[in-house]
Amino acid sequence: MVEDAAEAATESEEKTDGIQDDAAEVEAEAEDSMEGQEGSESAPQLTAMEARKAKMEQLRKKIAASSRANRASLVEESAKAKITAREAARLEKQRKLAEALRQKVDADENGLDVERAKNWEWTIEENDNWEKKLARKARRRYKKDLDHIKPDLVSYNKQKEIAMGLPAGTLVVFNPMAGTSQ
Repeated sequence: MVEDAAEAATESEEKTDGIQDDAAEVEAEAEDSMEGQEGSESAPQLTAMEARKAKMEQLRKKIAASSRANRASLVEESAKAKITAREAARLEKQRKLAEALRQKVDADENGLDVERAKNWEWTIEENDNWEKKLARKARRRYKKDLDHIKPDLVSYNKQKEIAMGLPAGTLVVFNPMAGTSQ
């Protein structure tokens, strides 16, 4: 798909270069014809000069129109290539889904567990590494969650004193930063 888009872009550039070359040739021919007729009389030369100017203007308009048409064609081809790439991605996604569904149907027909059949693709070492990675992630998550927990020990001790029927202030809060009890 990418190669097709690159080829289309190259072709359109070649077309644009070819038309520009053609336009340059026509312009050069017009200038050459203008130079060849300079030696004639001045009155007919003015009308001939006006005719050449009109012809030159007409050629320039033709070049501009051709350039616009080439640009429009290039934009259209580019959009088509973009749609083609999008279509290719969509088809690849559909292919993967179809393959997954086919594997599920095959496993069901053979009486196998789909997940178990899928896991046959992994080696024991790869599985062990994956489980270690999941364990590390879980441990990091647990530690991060613990860091965010800030218990209110004062209110906890008050509730504990009430629940145990102890007098107020019996339970003391230990402050590990200060190294003393409060």
